[in-house]
Parts: sequence; C-alpha cells; structure tokens
Amino acid sequence: TGKTSPAQKKYLNEIYKSHTAMVDLVNKLLSVSRIDLGTLMVDSKVTNMNDIVRDIISENKKKISLNKILIREHIGQVGECLSDPTLVRIIFQNLIANAIKYTPQGGKIDISLSLKWKNILFKITDNGRGIPEEQQKDIFHKFFRANNTKDVNGTGLGLYIVRSIAEKLWGKVWFESGTRGTKKGTTFSVQLPFMPNKQNPIKKSS
Repeated sequence: TGKTSPAQKKYLNEIYKSHTAMVDLVNKLLSVSRIDLGTLMVDSKVTNMNDIVRDIISENKKKISLNKILIREHIGQVGECLSDPTLVRIIFQNLIANAIKYTPQGGKIDISLSLKWKNILFKITDNGRGIPEEQQKDIFHKFFRANNTKDVNGTGLGLYIVRSIAEKLWGKVWFESGTRGTKKGTTFSVQLPFMPNKQNPIKKSS
C-alpha cells in the first residue's frame, strides 16, 4: 500500500497491541466459560511437547528482545506423546507470557522440559518480583491478582485456566516463590502424564 510514515507506524503498532490484547482476553474468557460449564473437552492426538515450547518462545522473541531478557533453555528430547496439543499450548503460553511480563529488564528466565518417571515435567523460573507469601494461597483463584502486580496489565484468569486445564489433562501445577532479598522470583512446575504414541514409539530420556 506504499511507504508508511513514522506517525502511521506508531498508530498501527498501537492498533496491533490493542487487537492482540483483545484477542487474548476473548480467548481467556472462552476458556473460562468452557471450564465453568464443564464443556472443555480433551482431544488426544500426537503431540510434540518440544515443538510447542520452542514455538511459544519464538513467538515471544520480540518481547524478550525489547526487555533484554536472557532465556536459558533446558529442553530434553521428550518427543511425541498422546495429549491435547491445543490445551498444552494454552498452559505453556500462559506461564511463559507471565514470566516475561513479570521479569524486569535485563532479567533471566529458565525454561526446562524433561521426562521424570512416567511424567512430563515443565518448569519455568523467573527472577521477577515474586508472589507475596500471604497471597500465595489465592494465586490460582479466578480473577485474583497479587497486590504487587497492579502496575502490570492482566486479567487474573491465566493461572486459573492453567490449573484447570492441567487437571483436565490428569496433571497438576504448583509453584515456589520468594519476595525478599536474593530469593525474589517464581518457579512454576507442570506435571503431565506421559502417554507414548504407540504408532511411533520413542526412546525415553532420563
């Protein structure tokens, strides 16, 4: 359509950010609605956990670069299994996006994916502000936001969705967080059952 001026680029960027935020909100509300109505269904198919994690990291490269965040990947060869790739992506996307959102400029995030016994273990650690100890019991509640996150945009739905979907996939999610001294930051862990793709079995990593 021709060359765009700096002012047009600025307005287009603002429109894009608003559009992205609206799409994210609508998707979260739809997920919450399905969870609350009990209509969220699991569609098990061949799922590559490694590809999902790396795709999400790639999709967030711009935010990572703008905030000068160091991403350290510790991704083992989990390979193919049977799960619901759409639901798994929602879990990983929410946790990775949260880590980026709450990590300060120049901070670091560790992301790991591995096989532990008969389970897939996904862990993400940031060195952000942490979750106040007295509010940690409420962190998975719908619409809850800790009082140290008021300056950051959010809906309070992401972690509610993460826990609900993890349980729907016969898994679980938990976290450890500190808010004082050198212990600032949060680690979220997700455990999902490893169900091999028997049509294309893989060699399990240790």
